[in-house]
Amino acid sequence: MKHKIWLFALPLAAAVVFSFILPYAASFGEAFRGARQITILQNDSLLHITIFTLKQAFFSVILSLVIGLPGAWFLGTSRSRFTSLLRTLTAVPFAMPSILVVLGFVLFYGNSGWISHIYPLKVLYKPEAIILAHGFFNFPLVVRLAGDGLARARKAYAPAAASMGASPFVTALTVLLPLGLPAIMSACLLVFLYSFTSFAVVLVLGGGPASTTLAVEIYRHARIFLNYPNAGALALMETIIAILVFLCFVYFGKKSGEIKTDLQERTMDERKRSVPVLVVMCVYGVLAAIFILGPILSILLESFLFRTTRSASQL
Repeated sequence: MKHKIWLFALPLAAAVVFSFILPYAASFGEAFRGARQITILQNDSLLHITIFTLKQAFFSVILSLVIGLPGAWFLGTSRSRFTSLLRTLTAVPFAMPSILVVLGFVLFYGNSGWISHIYPLKVLYKPEAIILAHGFFNFPLVVRLAGDGLARARKAYAPAAASMGASPFVTALTVLLPLGLPAIMSACLLVFLYSFTSFAVVLVLGGGPASTTLAVEIYRHARIFLNYPNAGALALMETIIAILVFLCFVYFGKKSGEIKTDLQERTMDERKRSVPVLVVMCVYGVLAAIFILGPILSILLESFLFRTTRSASQL
């Protein structure tokens, strides 16, 4: 039986080797021809591109945290029937191709977009547009991963804290946040990894050389300049950084999974939320719905409009 399993695994292993490992090895081999790897590090333009790639990934993480943490807190500390609706809503960006998201952002946030009719928001073809699009794509990761970590901490330890007289605020500050920190960190690292290796969003919304990332520069060197040694060196640099970030993600993911819960033994006293908290949650829900559904609905609406000029349109 084991020999038959190996026979079935051989074609799959061959496909992985010939379609993935060998092309990667060939591209990395180009990086060590001559002194290309030294030239890359001494090139001010490529150094600027590397720094910009790290900066935009970092600020994409910050934006994803700002948008996603309130939703993660709601999912992790509430048993409301609206939690399933929020989970469904945050799954929408994952179902959309990158180029479709870019189109939605142009139609919704563009110079002649729907937001511009209310407030002239000039963000397209700038670094801000890249960060905004990455926030749209990646904040569901914060909601899901951080929300699940906070939920495990709540189910495991919040009842004990409440039984000892701790208020919800003290419980959140001294129990939930410290225990949920590994889940939040793993979400941040995954968002950083996705933003660091992003290609289509940067290529379309970047707006020029000043907003170029490593992924786009690899494409330019390999496809336009036909400079495969430089492309290989850049790909090697990007891969090393991505592997380091991924290893950190795995570490914090294991830390987050160490919290064990027994839902049958541990129950938590659900306290009614104050009116200000409910108002904040409602405002967050409305803003999140606009942020998620705005670009999507813009695509649907524009498909039924006939533009007589660049600014005027009719059904």
